[in-house]
Amino acid sequence: MTSQTLSQLLVLLLCGISSVRIFFIQDSRSDPIAAVPSIAVVVSLMNILAFGCGPIECANLALSIFAFIINFRSLLRFRAKLVVDHYSILFVLSSILNLILAAVLLVFVLYYRPSKANLKKFNVRESSYSFYGNFSQGFKQIDKILSLNSAIVKKYEAITPKSQEESLDAENVILFVPNECSAIQDYEPILVKLAHDGYTVYAADFFPEDLRWFNDWRDFKPLRRSLMRWAKLHNKKLYKEATMQRHQNILDSYNSLAKMLDIKKGTFVFAISDDGMNDGGSAIHSASPDVIFGTFDIGDVPGNPSPGFGPVQQTDPVFARFLGLKRDRSLYMPSHIATVVEEKIRLTQEITAKVLGSKEE
Repeated sequence: MTSQTLSQLLVLLLCGISSVRIFFIQDSRSDPIAAVPSIAVVVSLMNILAFGCGPIECANLALSIFAFIINFRSLLRFRAKLVVDHYSILFVLSSILNLILAAVLLVFVLYYRPSKANLKKFNVRESSYSFYGNFSQGFKQIDKILSLNSAIVKKYEAITPKSQEESLDAENVILFVPNECSAIQDYEPILVKLAHDGYTVYAADFFPEDLRWFNDWRDFKPLRRSLMRWAKLHNKKLYKEATMQRHQNILDSYNSLAKMLDIKKGTFVFAISDDGMNDGGSAIHSASPDVIFGTFDIGDVPGNPSPGFGPVQQTDPVFARFLGLKRDRSLYMPSHIATVVEEKIRLTQEITAKVLGSKEE
């Protein structure tokens, strides 16, 4: 299971614990379990901050708030060190309702859980780095876990024995920045497959103050992806207005990512995107023409059922339903997209080698 699914299940477990005690606590005693819904609310909010304001995260937050409300009087009694001799009928009925809702959500979460690309199976290592800054002044890496960040960079690379690492002359690097409707997690199976096949992949999510989309509170990190998806599907006018600076945002994102990395001389750098724009490739290439040798838009892969959103049939089955797509646990499409990208990279390398060879002559 993914960390997102485990976090969702944790909230449901906490809500279930707070409700199921009505069947077991009969004697007069203290009631510390009344504090559990408070923990569920905190975990729900942390999930939204970490994974965005998705349907399941919102449902979990609503459920945990409901559990907190019905347990509020019990919490006050516990803080006052009063014992519980019985539960009221209203509290019992509310707890049963809360337990039923938690059970329904549990089935929903398990059924629609994302398909995870097993890093151990693919022999891939993932590293995560946090940065603070903006496009105009640059980004600096931060080490503090709870520090505010405006960019997250994830590195995917094959776990190669040292004897093989020392024999490598140059590294093939792939840069990727999800578009405004997506996040790194939506593309992880593709990135893991590319890393498994020998490429070092750097993926970045940017949220600095000078990255403008809606130009208001809707640019808040946990909300932006969901609101952008809604606008793209249901409000074309709003989406068009929000993406007026899209070309510049793409350029700034890839340019900043290239500067944040310590890329060795002789490294072949290839950028992929899923922006669905005809000028996306030129924007990325113009961002760092001396570093990025080629680009490719995976939205152009034949048979891709969800261009611009990533392989959501695997990574976000709930949203896939909104697109009329069924969940798919086979990881076939992410692997297919990665294969097409690799073919494009090999073709670009051949062309680049010929051009450089002709210049030397």
